[in-house]
Amino acid sequence: MTDTSLRPACALRVGITGTRNLQATEVPRLQRQLADILGVLRDTATAAVADPAAGVLYAAPHAALRLLSPLARGADRLAAAAALDAGYALHVPMPFSQPEYEQDFTGTDAPGMAPLTAAGDLAEFRALLARAATPPLALDGTRGETQDAGYEAVGRLVTRNSDVLIAIWDGAAARGRGGTADILRFATRFGTPVWWIHATRDVPPVFVTAPRQLQQEAAPAGEAAVVALRHHVTDLLHPPPPPPAHAHGLIGLAVRHLRIRQHIARSPIQQFLHERPLPNWRLWKAHAWFLSWAAGPQPSAEPEPPPVAPPPQTRAVHEYWKSLYDPPDARANDYARRYRSAYVLVFALAAVAAVGAAVGLAFHQLGLPMALLEAVMLAGIFALVATNQERNWHERWIGYRLLAELCRKQQMLAQLGWSLPTAEVARLAAGPRGAAQRRAWIGWYFNAAMRAAPLPSGKLDAAAVACLRQAVSGCLVRGQAAYHEQRGRISHAAAKRLGAFRRGAVPGHAGGDRWQAGAARARRPARTGVDLRPAGGGAAGRFRRLRRHPRLCRT
Repeated sequence: MTDTSLRPACALRVGITGTRNLQATEVPRLQRQLADILGVLRDTATAAVADPAAGVLYAAPHAALRLLSPLARGADRLAAAAALDAGYALHVPMPFSQPEYEQDFTGTDAPGMAPLTAAGDLAEFRALLARAATPPLALDGTRGETQDAGYEAVGRLVTRNSDVLIAIWDGAAARGRGGTADILRFATRFGTPVWWIHATRDVPPVFVTAPRQLQQEAAPAGEAAVVALRHHVTDLLHPPPPPPAHAHGLIGLAVRHLRIRQHIARSPIQQFLHERPLPNWRLWKAHAWFLSWAAGPQPSAEPEPPPVAPPPQTRAVHEYWKSLYDPPDARANDYARRYRSAYVLVFALAAVAAVGAAVGLAFHQLGLPMALLEAVMLAGIFALVATNQERNWHERWIGYRLLAELCRKQQMLAQLGWSLPTAEVARLAAGPRGAAQRRAWIGWYFNAAMRAAPLPSGKLDAAAVACLRQAVSGCLVRGQAAYHEQRGRISHAAAKRLGAFRRGAVPGHAGGDRWQAGAARARRPARTGVDLRPAGGGAAGRFRRLRRHPRLCRT
């Protein structure tokens, strides 16, 4: 049975940026081109969710279409009106509180523009705001010297939370910080593709995916642009194809052959959606018991910082990401216990088999019982290795842990209206070339959840920001640092004790020294203060990339 609570809605987010000063003669053309592109996006998303291969993974059989618009005069309002007519839900982020923002709407009597009084300007804004799907989000911008920073912040928020950014732009340089050209340069660096509608020339729109394409002739235009846009949206909404069967060693090959013979085809996404809590048998505590025995008595860990309640403005966002973090975190722990304990049990069974063989050679009258004991131990080893291969414990542990850590980071960022770059998340999740196909589902699923996530609403005032800062520094940073410091102490103590044992058992053997040195390196604090590496396994590089990935860190 699929856990429907883990299936994200099929959502497509569209943002708008552009000039406030639109020529009256160009408005009908701009309205037509906006209606065209919004229709293309709607039809492509509807077709994607109607495809059985994709639709079965979503929570509902229809696409949720969203437009983010700050509702400034000009391009923002033109796009908002067109989107509402096309069936999109309107979401409104603002650079300042609403009373402060409304001071911008003083009307216009500029040549070539349709005359608009201050009262009419304000009435347009409020009429569209009343049709928004959620209360507006007001950032903590201020007037004065930092006013332009507020406009830049809201433009970047729209960009970060958009799958396609529509720009109504004349191609001119920005007239100040946070202008259209400035936001478009940020979008191309961030990885949000841009649908550029020229503000003053009747030319086909262009599809921009790189900074160099902001020179209009370098980007696909017209029908080629529409085809490129459809491909982009389809790739976003369609899941990656199931990976080919993967196996390690002869036992893995046998398991893979058995799966093929039985026509077992498992999509990793479907596998994740069907996950249930696993029984915590004593057998799967072998690794924890062994580590506890090897490390000896340890001082109790510092108590975790008490959870900080999110501010009311971001509570829905916090709960959304927590509900997505908890299941993969729990399943990652389940599979980590099985994978690690299987290794301990394999070595224990091998040791018993070796001792049995030695006893059988030394005492001939015990040869048959010891041979039977050895056969039973080898059968146990085979069963553990085959079960690991068949259940894919290691791959599921690493995949679910990475997904959980992405959700943990996004849970904090989303409360500020920020999002991780979707393209960089996909590249990070794919990892090494050999694992790219097996782990592509992680980036796709996380990005789908991010598109469907709610936005915070209300005013992000100083009190809300201080509350979020306390949550990050306390629960996230200090909590993770304390956890890894405790794991480091246990690993170091175990390495020291086992290293001494190995040096005593095998004179001149340097393996213990190397193990202890490795444990000492593991205890070094991460440069950022939060080390997401799990203790042991081959996942250290993956979580170092999550922590240090330049594009992710820039968010």
